[in-house]
Amino acid sequence: MFERSEPDFLGKPVSQLFLDPLPTANSERAHGEVRFVPANGFCKTFRVMATTLSVPGRKAIGYVYTFDDLTEIRRLERDLRIRTGWRL
Repeated sequence: MFERSEPDFLGKPVSQLFLDPLPTANSERAHGEVRFVPANGFCKTFRVMATTLSVPGRKAIGYVYTFDDLTEIRRLERDLRIRTGWRL
């Protein structure tokens, strides 16, 4: 999905991997869209949902981010707008 190898991600904060800020699990904005540039240089768009990772009896220990690749959907929407002048 991200078209990169594991070492490209290790040791890096997840927030630095994307062009846009990630949603936060503890707010009303727990989902959104972010852009990512893989090694081939073509920007990809992902829907991302943030969820707090917690263990019973303890406070939150982290976050889980779920990604859906929207790149092709956004490309088709852009093509439709260009051809028809249609706005979403």
